[in-house]
Amino acid sequence: MRKFPIGDPVRRSIFPTELIVSQIQNSDNLFERLLKTIMEYRRSSEVNQLSEKVIWESPNNIFDWNADTELLKIAISGYMKVAVPLKEHQKIRLQGSAVVLQTGGYTEPRTNERSNVSGIFFLDVGQNDTGGTLSLLDPRTVSATEWALDMGIPCLGGAEFIYPETGHLVLFPSWLKTWITPVTAKQPKVAIRFCAKILQDDNGIPR
Repeated sequence: MRKFPIGDPVRRSIFPTELIVSQIQNSDNLFERLLKTIMEYRRSSEVNQLSEKVIWESPNNIFDWNADTELLKIAISGYMKVAVPLKEHQKIRLQGSAVVLQTGGYTEPRTNERSNVSGIFFLDVGQNDTGGTLSLLDPRTVSATEWALDMGIPCLGGAEFIYPETGHLVLFPSWLKTWITPVTAKQPKVAIRFCAKILQDDNGIPR
């Protein structure tokens, strides 16, 4: 239990949510090769309509596709170890899927509570527009948010929006509810959603 000093009132923040936002470099045209792989996979597979809007999502095994997706897995795993420092006997199991959003396409709000850390890598954001932003819902209740605003305490006030660029990588706690807003541009946006589970030992026993 956190203890606060008794005396004059002190304003403290006790519910911060940490994010990691970074940029993966497009070394040796990796992004173009990944984009080509995803689009070829999409054309050869059955279109999966996950919502009323135009969205396609691959199976949750993209990091096993080829050498390029394995390179991306290695890069993301490095950032994961920054987000969640591992002990000697722990390792990360990383799974992810490709998402292609056409005009009007969006993702539903979701969490990954069976994982420890989740994230999204924006492979190609296409044209600059106001759509296709990453939304992160304030985990506090509506009443708590309203109380904080009434008290003059800074808070998200509902949701925070990240306007991604190509190559942006965002990591966040898996319990945080996130979604991508509808795409308004004609060019599709392509992203890779992923989640990581910390495994306790080589036998794959979760923590």
